[in-house]
Amino acid sequence: MQIRTAQSSDLDQVLMLSQQGFDYDEQFDPTLNMQWSQSNEARVYFGAKIDSEDALLIVAVRDSEIVGYLAAGCKTSEPYRQPSRLAELEVMFVAETFRNKGVGRQLTNEFFRWATGKGCQRAKVVASAGNIRAAKFYRDNGFQDYTVALEKEI
Repeated sequence: MQIRTAQSSDLDQVLMLSQQGFDYDEQFDPTLNMQWSQSNEARVYFGAKIDSEDALLIVAVRDSEIVGYLAAGCKTSEPYRQPSRLAELEVMFVAETFRNKGVGRQLTNEFFRWATGKGCQRAKVVASAGNIRAAKFYRDNGFQDYTVALEKEI
């Protein structure tokens, strides 16, 4: 398995995987815009991760097929928090047939290396509350429960 920085030519495969991620996550979040992955906005979002100094888009490649990706950013923390640089793992998806084979761990480890190189002292990830599998994966990779976000239909 090769983990590498994404290129513009990878966007179609990343968007296809993004749609698979949305299809999977819909069971946990009924507010998802299920057409987002096919939108120009999604293409711009992922493209910006390739072109920005403080952003990351990496892919896991097996036999020239992209089987997973991770998108992240590095930003200044909220003014009331220390330290001042925070890396956020914004979205990660690994194709079903490649799960539980270390691909997610490889992507996450590369994210940590990148974030450290960018001067980030903390890393953050958000997962849907019902996605127990994702929460366990992130905890197993060193993330700890920190905040709880609650929502209510009004």
